[in-house]
Amino acid sequence: MIQSKFSGLSFYPKSILIFDDPFYYGKGNTSKDICSSNLLDPSEVAGKILFFSYSNESAAFTQMDEANRTRAKAMILVTDFRPFFRPNDFYFPAIALGLKDGEIVKNFMTRTVNTTADIKFHITNLDQKLAPQVVYFSSRGPYRITPRLRKQDVVAPEVNVIAAWMPNREAAVTGSDYLVSDYRLLSGTSMSSPHVVGVAALLRVVHAYWSVTAIRSALMTTAYTTDSTHGPILDMTTGDSPAVYHAVVEAPIGMNVTVEPQVLSFGPKGSTRAFILRVDVDLRGVKPKTVYLGNYGHLSWVDAKQRHVVRSPIVSAFAP
Repeated sequence: MIQSKFSGLSFYPKSILIFDDPFYYGKGNTSKDICSSNLLDPSEVAGKILFFSYSNESAAFTQMDEANRTRAKAMILVTDFRPFFRPNDFYFPAIALGLKDGEIVKNFMTRTVNTTADIKFHITNLDQKLAPQVVYFSSRGPYRITPRLRKQDVVAPEVNVIAAWMPNREAAVTGSDYLVSDYRLLSGTSMSSPHVVGVAALLRVVHAYWSVTAIRSALMTTAYTTDSTHGPILDMTTGDSPAVYHAVVEAPIGMNVTVEPQVLSFGPKGSTRAFILRVDVDLRGVKPKTVYLGNYGHLSWVDAKQRHVVRSPIVSAFAP
């Protein structure tokens, strides 16, 4: 018996038992392999662990919706979108593997039959010395009121920070269940600002007569400028040159997005490349003279090392 162990990313909030359950992998059928919408048969999939190969054509969110529709027990998806998942994306028991591990699992599934798997959720890896980066959604300026201010003076942790939460408000959703908790993983300025304000408050306690300018100067002149690898703190939206980026589409239900070409190769810094984006929106069932109907997704260009991304919104609107 051959056994392998892999670690993936998941924010699924429930601790459920998945033990020695059968796999379903659509090998030999490209559409089922990458999980195109509404192609899987629930009678073949229900109660099994789905494995989906990586594809630029089928977004991770589409694959998760298909697993939920077919009543699968869980799913393992292969994606380069892992750095950009949010906790609420995991409303279904799913594990996201990177491209390298995903290829190993795919090759194993191709060579074997009657494969089973165990999945354990709620495992937190401690003492991880990850090199921090400026996340893709962080503001970079210029400031609209004062355009000469190009970017922030300091940056602070803002991604998936454990924060206090209202106990009478939903903290997560799994299927039709709304979960509550005193804490929740949150991201954004609301998470980074308290870090900076907290340090400023501590400085004010120690140096009660310091001015705001003095405290600001202390923060700026003592902040780290290198990451845990002793290299410069990188921006996720920029990479080294030359570089190769490929398209990752996050398209909601009812929106079909295609990108041509799906791979862009850049030469020296400052070089440019063009691409064509096509968006088709399904308006079947929309009645005339109805209210505004809109939806949105994203197009991300991710480099081969999964360290940098350029992300743009895709918005559709229908107003009769």
